[in-house]
Amino acid sequence: MKTRHLRGFTLVEILVAIAVIGILAALLYPSLKKSREQANEALCANRLANIGKAVILYTNDHEMTLPGPPVSQSFAGWFDNSANPQKGGLISSFLAPYLGSNLPDPPPYKPGYSKEFICPTWEGYFGAKKVADVSSFGTLNCYVVNRRIIVDGVPVGNSSPWGVLPGSPASWGSQTPMKLISVWQPSKNWMITELDQQGNFGSSTPLATPIHKTFRNAVFFDAHVERVPVNPSP
Repeated sequence: MKTRHLRGFTLVEILVAIAVIGILAALLYPSLKKSREQANEALCANRLANIGKAVILYTNDHEMTLPGPPVSQSFAGWFDNSANPQKGGLISSFLAPYLGSNLPDPPPYKPGYSKEFICPTWEGYFGAKKVADVSSFGTLNCYVVNRRIIVDGVPVGNSSPWGVLPGSPASWGSQTPMKLISVWQPSKNWMITELDQQGNFGSSTPLATPIHKTFRNAVFFDAHVERVPVNPSP
């Protein structure tokens, strides 16, 4: 009876196979990366759309008044329950019941962050752990609220649509939130958009340029979401 010997792969053949796999991976990686970025961009837009819907639901329950006044006229996402979320929180505090977010426990101070206010691309860039770390305040702030309505291309004075708490900022005095119906051209005035040093609040955010590079996702006061080009055409 003859013994059948199975021929194995030579070292050269194995090396060639590894090289081919490496080349294929290198060719596929850009496409896979682009697909992932596009998925994150879409998820970011979806989260902003949910925020826009939450604002509309809030106004329906509060005689068409926008949520506020917030403790900050800048950042949108973190909140706390120190004393009273309606006085001590940001926009996400007011919208928490409409977004399925749980406000932090009562005092002592326990800050929290709403998942709907985290851009997935931002989370991937900085890392989920750092984004969720409330001690890293600047890293938390993916989104910023619009604190001045634009009428015919000109910002309207010291008047925030969300209202102003005394001393925040001091020169603005105390203001109550606007009625949604009072917002001029709601389809042209953005409500919340992405935060970066190039576009808005300077060094208060660690991101130097827009997270999506050529555009920023924004939700407008009529609750629609669109990509706003970083350098719009004249």
